Amino acid sequence: MVASDAAAQSDLYSAVTLAGVEDTDCIVLAGARDEPVPPTQRSRLNAAARGGFVVGGLAAVPSDKIAGRDMTRLAGTGRWHTARLVGAVAADPDGDIDKLTARTAPVPPEPADTDGDGVPEPIPPNQSWLLFGNK
Repeated sequence: MVASDAAAQSDLYSAVTLAGVEDTDCIVLAGARDEPVPPTQRSRLNAAARGGFVVGGLAAVPSDKIAGRDMTRLAGTGRWHTARLVGAVAADPDGDIDKLTARTAPVPPEPADTDGDGVPEPIPPNQSWLLFGNK
């Protein structure tokens, strides 16, 4: 399992959830986007079993950070969609990845910072049940 440990951290939280479902404690923090994988994490990745998941898109975890490894990338159109993809896989870990991820469409809108305070506004109530199980 490889995930970004960038400030947003939403991919990391999703990776931890999926690691629990996969019964693994091997989570590799990819490090800052513009820097190589930290040496301790590179050693962890090199020692890990083949396969696994990358949680996040190419901006969060560029392909060169996992070069030489055949991993399944769970990357949505944004962090909320990525969380939904992870949820679909976690709900049916033995299912067909393509079918599971196709079921996550349509994608709910990304929360927007509409008041300019640097914090995204809450998701409208009619969307939040997709992410949190409430109405």
